[in-house]
Amino acid sequence: MTNYSSITQFLLLPFTDTRELQLLHFWLFLGIYLAALLGNGLIPGCVAQVFLFAISAECALLTIMSYNPYVAICKPLHYGTLLGSRACVHMAAAAWGTEFLNALPHMANIFRAVLRIPSEQGRHKAFSTCVPHLTVVSLFVNTGLDLLVSVLYSVVPPAVNPLIYSMRNQELKVALKKVIQSFFCQQQ
Repeated sequence: MTNYSSITQFLLLPFTDTRELQLLHFWLFLGIYLAALLGNGLIPGCVAQVFLFAISAECALLTIMSYNPYVAICKPLHYGTLLGSRACVHMAAAAWGTEFLNALPHMANIFRAVLRIPSEQGRHKAFSTCVPHLTVVSLFVNTGLDLLVSVLYSVVPPAVNPLIYSMRNQELKVALKKVIQSFFCQQQ
């Protein structure tokens, strides 16, 4: 029996069908991503760390996700045996486990270095920077819940990253405070 498939392309659905809103989304996301790229580029080493970690995690999951359409198109009669729920769980667990093992030594190093800080106030300040990171991780885990959360995960962490890392710098805090004060003084 010959397999006659009429699907010849993949369809990516937009956020909206209205052309004006599509352009608005494009310019909005482009602006946010460029600002995030610029901000992350100004922080030493942050771009490389975020890029390499995010790329490795995303590539693993995207590779697994691409296997589904491959099997559906190239081997449709074997789809049920090649890509059952057990296979999907195993592939996702392998990707998540690999990324967890990749992150574990880095995390064990951040905690060891923080615990070596002699003052309790210094350790508290260092651990307080963990809260934004835990927020980013929780956004990442919850991306399957809703399109809005997915957009938030892909936009908010890169945009807020420069702020998180640079706000520890006292000189930057003073400069930012002066800019905000001068802005409000000009408004009045």
